[in-house]
Amino acid sequence: MEILNYLGKYHPVVLHLPIGALYLTFCLFLLEKFFKTKYTIPIRFGLLFSFAFSVLSAVLGYFLYLGDDFSGDLIDRHMWLGISTTLFIGGLLWIHKTSKYLNYFTPFFCSYCCFTLSYWSFWRTNYTWK
Repeated sequence: MEILNYLGKYHPVVLHLPIGALYLTFCLFLLEKFFKTKYTIPIRFGLLFSFAFSVLSAVLGYFLYLGDDFSGDLIDRHMWLGISTTLFIGGLLWIHKTSKYLNYFTPFFCSYCCFTLSYWSFWRTNYTWK
């Protein structure tokens, strides 16, 4: 149990990798739309990278949750929002790889990135400063 708690302490470090990669992927997506160039492979790689490190971050966060340091409603909500974010990034990757659903990628990706920029930023300040 002690090793899991130790590994869980790396959750804040690993957490920021998928966030940064996702926003870089969003910038590539916007460049693709505005300049009419193809960034299919970098966008797919960015989504895959974000998904892989989101899964790792969720696992490490769960290890941290198993320790006695964190508990309560705020942590429960944080955990379920992290799991849902991981699943949503996986869904975005699947939509991007499946050509017949590619028309749905733009609204889902844009709305997701706008939502996370506003909601997570507000929610994180409540989590950090309380």
